[in-house]
Amino acid sequence: MSAYEGPAVLRAMVNRSTGIDCNVNALVTETGNGWEVIVAADTPDDHLGVGVFGNPWLLIFPDGSSFDVQVQADDSGNWTVTEIGGS
Repeated sequence: MSAYEGPAVLRAMVNRSTGIDCNVNALVTETGNGWEVIVAADTPDDHLGVGVFGNPWLLIFPDGSSFDVQVQADDSGNWTVTEIGGS
């Protein structure tokens, strides 16, 4: 993936079989060192969920690709994502 802008899901795993999904819009841009991802929650409830459930998350794209990530709030109310690993 060199660039992407569109829907994605952040999934917090409560246990091995249960996850809580937060729908987000993802903006993925390629950088000199890899990539940068900013996500914005689709709804206030999704935004609250991202803040409440904490790290780590599974970031899932519509094509089925996914990455274990951590998120951190930025100054604009969005979330900056850092990759931990791919799946």
